[in-house]
Amino acid sequence: MKIPDYRDPKLAFNNALQSGVFHETLSDQKSYNFVGNWMYMHSDEREEKLIDHFKNIETRKYISVEVR
Repeated sequence: MKIPDYRDPKLAFNNALQSGVFHETLSDQKSYNFVGNWMYMHSDEREEKLIDHFKNIETRKYISVEVR
């Protein structure tokens, strides 16, 4: 079993924002992809790519974002 890696959450969130996965628009906070609705969980390597994993605070569903 692979042990997850933990990196600076600020870097993980910044990557997700720059990738367009999340947004910071305060007038649209109820949007599923509003950055404030997600928790950084961990990172791991898949096929030699670093992937950050986030969990939605309401639905508990995960989303994965490739680190660029």
